[in-house]
Amino acid sequence: MRIRIALALAAISLSVLAAYAQPSDAQIIKDLTKPGLIKLVLDPGPTKKVWSSTYTQWFWERGYTSWYNANIPEYPNAQVEAGCTVRYHTGSPASYRESLVSYNEYHGIPTPSNEEIMAIVNGNMQSFLGQRYYRIIGDLHYLRMKPGAKATWHNPNSFSIPFEISYDEATDYTTVTTINETVETRFYREAITSPLKNNMVTQDVERTTGATKTYSAEDLRALPTFNIVDEEKKTRSVNATLPTVEIPAFASDKEALDYTVNILRNGDEGRIRAYLGKMLIKDYYEASSSTVLNAQGKQLVEDVVRICCKEKMPWGEQYCARPAIKESQTNSFTVWNKVKEQFSRIEFMPGEAQWKNGQQVGGRLMIRNLELYIKTSNDDIARLRSYDPGYLCKEEGGEGKAETGNSVPSGTPQQSTNSGTLLNKGKGLLDRMTKP
Repeated sequence: MRIRIALALAAISLSVLAAYAQPSDAQIIKDLTKPGLIKLVLDPGPTKKVWSSTYTQWFWERGYTSWYNANIPEYPNAQVEAGCTVRYHTGSPASYRESLVSYNEYHGIPTPSNEEIMAIVNGNMQSFLGQRYYRIIGDLHYLRMKPGAKATWHNPNSFSIPFEISYDEATDYTTVTTINETVETRFYREAITSPLKNNMVTQDVERTTGATKTYSAEDLRALPTFNIVDEEKKTRSVNATLPTVEIPAFASDKEALDYTVNILRNGDEGRIRAYLGKMLIKDYYEASSSTVLNAQGKQLVEDVVRICCKEKMPWGEQYCARPAIKESQTNSFTVWNKVKEQFSRIEFMPGEAQWKNGQQVGGRLMIRNLELYIKTSNDDIARLRSYDPGYLCKEEGGEGKAETGNSVPSGTPQQSTNSGTLLNKGKGLLDRMTKP
């Protein structure tokens, strides 16, 4: 009995639904025709009845594609193609409810040249590759725009285009596998007349694997990843613009100190960068590179450049050419500023041992640590600059002059002496004159 009742109810429901006829193609086209419409094509029929869990009711739905003028003043003939779905209420008669846009594609907007696109990609590989940037072993086998591919414009200021890339990737701790991918990269710009931005988004399309190579775990760990390869290219390009700095064979740690102080006091950013590039110990570099600084190394170099070249009163103006040594040990010096109120620390250590005639010999002295400190307040700067030329640095015979032989050998701890009494008296007198 219950089964017969259920079947009867189902039959009634179907008859009710059948009574509400779907909208005709002509009705749909009429409802979708709006000012500016260039062309409208309905998807192959029929119009289907679709249940909406969001609204808990049935709708008539039909896909269609429309073309309108894109209204871009710079490109008056450009059109926008919209893929949409039209939705009707299942009443009697069916009534138009809404149109839902699935995609927009613009036509008639010129695409930047292949050369311009590749320049953006090659200059911003981290953005292009995403996480691959840190996974790829070594350099890319190839990177190219997919032959015959065309750009798809999603809006007047953004398009995507497919690329093909091939590279090696560690697939376990001893195996490197060649990966071949087709990807699609989306580019952006601020306005129609603006250049492409450096940031982009790359999505996977297709991925296949190729040949494999086996390494020992130690050798595989030593292989550089692409981010190191890319940074090495950039570093070589930057280094090519820096002045040539020859590093002498220091006869002593004191000689290394004097040479380093001279470079830092000079305040030439290019020479400082070139000098540090040759003098910093290996700990400041990426493990698989001798040219790419790690985060600590980059921070140290930028701090030194800022203090020595870009502050209102840089380091070289606050320290003597032969600064008085506050403390020293082998390869380590703490030096006073001109008025002995502040000090900096410069430390050296032998570089990595080298093989020579079957024997390991220590490398030349290199910089282990640089801690530079300066006065930065306007009052301190005014006070330091108030001294007459030659008044300070008298321990070394005057500003900028070489020592007269009174330096203390490295390794001998230094104590404060009364040699600065006259200097301190002068400072005190100046303070009394300038304070109310």
